[in-house]
Amino acid sequence: MTCASAWACSRYKVDRASMTAAVIAMLETPGIEFEHAPTVEEGLYLFEQYPSADFADCLLVARATHLGRDRFLTFDAGAGKLPRAELVQ
Repeated sequence: MTCASAWACSRYKVDRASMTAAVIAMLETPGIEFEHAPTVEEGLYLFEQYPSADFADCLLVARATHLGRDRFLTFDAGAGKLPRAELVQ
């Protein structure tokens, strides 16, 4: 699942539980590979812990973390509540 498809799910009001279940199912399906599965797993964790953020934002923050970045800059107020995220005003 890419950030774009996660955003599309959020945009079309796919509920959080269904989105989480779909991502977990894909992680567990042989033959489906993600660029970096630990990023997706951390993104899921953040998605569950921070209901004001959408999954795409959680993936972006998780990826920045796995790339060794100290912070993630965003204009999105919901994403700005994630750990290591900083709201740009």
